[in-house]
Amino acid sequence: MKLLKQIILICYCLNCLDIFAQEMPGDTQELSQKHVDYFAMDREAVFLHLNKTTVVSTENIWFSAYSYNPKLYKASAITTNLHVNLYNDQGKLMEAKTVFMENGQGAGYFELDSLTPPGTYLIKASTKYMENFREDLSFSQTFTILGKTDIPEVPIKYDLQLLPEGGHLIANVANTIGVKLIDNTGKGVFFTGGKVLNGQQEVVNTFKSNKFGLSKFQLVPKINEAYMVVLTTEHGKDIRKKIAAPEVRGIALSTNAMLPKEIIFSVKTNQKTYEHIKNTTFFMAIHKDGRMRTLSFIIPEKSLTANIRIPKKALYTGMNTFTIFDQHFNPVSERLIFNNEGLKRKNITADYKKMKRDSLILSLKSLDSLGLHSLSISVLPAGTKAYQPNNGIFSALYIEPYITGNLEDGGYYFSDKTPERRRNYDLDLLLLTQGWSKYSWKDIFNNTPKEYFEPEQGFTILGKISDRNEKKENQAFVKSQENDLFAIVNLKEDGSFRLENVFLKDSSSVSIGLINNKNNKTSKNPVYIRVLPTKDDLQNSEIKNETVAEEKNHPSEALEQKPIVPDNFLKNAVSLGYIYLQGEKRKKTDYSGEAAFSEKVIITKDLAKSFTYVTNLIRFHGYTVVRKATSVLVYSERGASFSGPLPTLIVLDNMPLRSNDQLIYLQTKDVESITFNKTGGGYGSQAPGGVIRIKTSKDYYSSRNNIETTSVYIAKNGFATNKEFYAPKYTSYTKGYFADYGVIDWFPSMNLNKNGETTFRVYNTLQPKINLYIEGMTAEGALISETITLEIK
Repeated sequence: MKLLKQIILICYCLNCLDIFAQEMPGDTQELSQKHVDYFAMDREAVFLHLNKTTVVSTENIWFSAYSYNPKLYKASAITTNLHVNLYNDQGKLMEAKTVFMENGQGAGYFELDSLTPPGTYLIKASTKYMENFREDLSFSQTFTILGKTDIPEVPIKYDLQLLPEGGHLIANVANTIGVKLIDNTGKGVFFTGGKVLNGQQEVVNTFKSNKFGLSKFQLVPKINEAYMVVLTTEHGKDIRKKIAAPEVRGIALSTNAMLPKEIIFSVKTNQKTYEHIKNTTFFMAIHKDGRMRTLSFIIPEKSLTANIRIPKKALYTGMNTFTIFDQHFNPVSERLIFNNEGLKRKNITADYKKMKRDSLILSLKSLDSLGLHSLSISVLPAGTKAYQPNNGIFSALYIEPYITGNLEDGGYYFSDKTPERRRNYDLDLLLLTQGWSKYSWKDIFNNTPKEYFEPEQGFTILGKISDRNEKKENQAFVKSQENDLFAIVNLKEDGSFRLENVFLKDSSSVSIGLINNKNNKTSKNPVYIRVLPTKDDLQNSEIKNETVAEEKNHPSEALEQKPIVPDNFLKNAVSLGYIYLQGEKRKKTDYSGEAAFSEKVIITKDLAKSFTYVTNLIRFHGYTVVRKATSVLVYSERGASFSGPLPTLIVLDNMPLRSNDQLIYLQTKDVESITFNKTGGGYGSQAPGGVIRIKTSKDYYSSRNNIETTSVYIAKNGFATNKEFYAPKYTSYTKGYFADYGVIDWFPSMNLNKNGETTFRVYNTLQPKINLYIEGMTAEGALISETITLEIK
């Protein structure tokens, strides 16, 4: 009893174990260090919010993307390049896109046409940086295109899994056994009741299913006794499975995680085992993403059970993994526990305001300060059957990164539509039947990740220019009006160059010209260009995905058949109108954020005639301009100091110039606008004499003179361009097809004003009720997930 009290006391002091761990024996220190090293590199978790999961063939599939750092509980800034791929039900890659991520958010779409016939498809999102890790950290979501298919109907098949808690079923010990019933698509199957039979066909325990086909029961298995589990589906079919023979020696784990302030772990063994582990010290580690707390315990001889009480305040926010190690630090048992305390959540409310012409005016409000944030909102009829995602943003970022099994309707566990205690119980059942964590101890001990792939921040342009005069031509310029790109690069001896971290749009044009450092003229030389990273090879890229392959097998029992939508469900693609937002009005700012102290001059034909060269116009606006044979110097007269006039920074098409040589022959007629800012706003010490921002005209880089002196390359890879969402026209908004599968609107990136409010409008589709499916994230990592039903009066 005295020993047990000591164990309990140690557990209640777990909030101090970060310090206590430093005093643990060396082997425990090594255990902790191995874990720290394995998670030293930050990982990324990704979530895609699809506007629908069931569409018709003439619709597109739209999505918003969120990237999250689980260790820091913040929006991820590791990479800007999110690779989003579309696969068919055979695992063949149909289309690949690179989505630009900023502050952890991006958006895109896939156009569905004759190449994407009716069937089941999968969207997978990942980053190149994820390939540094052994665990699959990508995100995937299936969706269905409705229509007539030739897929034969396949009878439903059941898979009954019996999973001892902690991973071991031990003889003559009270074991907790998880129950999991799934069909051939991997989805849970509800059953009305279950019972455990012994060898004499006597009922020794009973249990019931939750809505996901999950349950648990207690059993003290005896050696040489056969046990059977029998389940009855809601359609009256019996499913039977033998319970595996128990292990003669070992330890069993049972957990009570439903107490309000603590978790009780019961580590049990039998007499036969105790003879081998008498006075043996075991260790329990509580760990998450590189953080770990440890304690030691022994199993007392009298009860053969160590009851360890862990206060919930000692847990980490989100997923916690509890691992039990033997005296040699071999992991022998493991359990996942989720802790809701400390979840960074922001709540959003919505209201219907009024009807205006053919639109509904809606409002959003948050009682909390959101800071930098983004929301995505799918607006659908309240009775829709077209929105059934596997995950909400909470489950995708808080649960998926830690489990290996299938997660069904993950948003349920974080929705207030069901009482919290019921949700927490169901989540604990899910984790009990998941088994061990995604992060294996074999890898933690032996395979510390290395950074083979650096975080992708834009694209890298690799080039090589031939047939040049090496003495006079050792620089080149790379420019693109479409990408606001202008850069001068130094050439290596072999004429090659490398330009990194470039924002590049897919299929945009890039011009490359060779600069003569003697006369500052440019010339067009043979050039080889390659842009990295390249797109996936559409011809050869495939994935093996059982979920996609099996979704096409429609069960003949219990599951509703996929509907066939009438041919006249949609009219020809006609827009219903675009997004209207009404919120706080802000001053329009440019790239550097300067607005208050700027003077913007729009170049007209008359102005271009009055000032032939841009340098003439700059001088007219109060700057000192010194033109030399091969260079231009610009100073601010107002910013003079004791050491003389201060140099002014020139920004040409959003690219700061290291040298102003390009201004020598830049004519005013080739410029769209010039913005003068004498404060140097946004550039600090780089612009002591202020900033002059020059934006050239759209046809400047494609004019005749430039074509003759530059080589043009069309980038076959780059960030996918997004377009504004439009809702298709439907033949009827009052029939059941629209209520079941129609779409009202989609907002991929919405922001509330500084007061936490905004109003917006959607098309009035004559629905008595509509649903808003809202997901979002702030830069500080707070998550937003709401399903709000609005009654239209």
